[in-house]
Amino acid sequence: MPVATHTKAAEDHKAAATAHETTAQLHTKGDHTAAVESSGKAKGCCDTAQKSTADAHDKSTIQAKK
Repeated sequence: MPVATHTKAAEDHKAAATAHETTAQLHTKGDHTAAVESSGKAKGCCDTAQKSTADAHDKSTIQAKK
């Protein structure tokens, strides 16, 4: 279902944005070691968001061809 997959993609992108904001805050505070760890988590969130975006796009394409 394209709606559900787009909703999932949106949720994953929100999680990625939050993770990046956390990383930025840690850098601002000067806690660069924690920021590196947080950045790794943010990258994981981005990877997940990219996959869910691709899934949503694929399902939309399939639905459009029906």
